[in-house]
Amino acid sequence: MNRILPPIIRNGLPARPRIGIQARSEALAARLNVDRVIVVEAAPDGPADEVGTDRVEPSHGDTIVAGNGKTGPTVGELFDAFDGVGVGKWVKLEVLRDGQRRKIEVTRADLG
Repeated sequence: MNRILPPIIRNGLPARPRIGIQARSEALAARLNVDRVIVVEAAPDGPADEVGTDRVEPSHGDTIVAGNGKTGPTVGELFDAFDGVGVGKWVKLEVLRDGQRRKIEVTRADLG
């Protein structure tokens, strides 16, 4: 309740902290036998796109293999791992790209 009310009072709407990615559904990941989050898109100029050369890059086939220490996350588990981490706070991602694991820190933003 304490993290929901201030943005409502300030802006008239609750904050919706996001990292700026679009992911494939858990059902599709399961059909593909992939036990991680498949990144489809990183919002241009969104948090996942703004971390420079370490950004999440769907065109490279990036998948998120851990979020804030939770490994093998589904989309729902990734969001649960970030629950309580508000706008402007950092979250840690571990991304698999071309067989290599990369650690990335992304700031959560209110993407409305």
